[in-house]
Amino acid sequence: RDLHADVASRWDCQNYYGYDRWFAGQRNGASGLSNLNTEYIRRYKEAIPWIQGRIVSNSRYRTDNTKFW
Repeated sequence: RDLHADVASRWDCQNYYGYDRWFAGQRNGASGLSNLNTEYIRRYKEAIPWIQGRIVSNSRYRTDNTKFW
């Protein structure tokens, strides 16, 4: 598995679609692209900083398979 390739792919997609459209499409597919501001999509976007905070809180989380909900 190539983590850099995974992250680079995400960056490419975000650059192509724009940050908000990428989030909406990633979370809800075509219906998300049609309606970017559903509560479900907003809550998902708000969760990302929390997840990032958990990942950086312990270096092992950067390489293991821990899931944060």
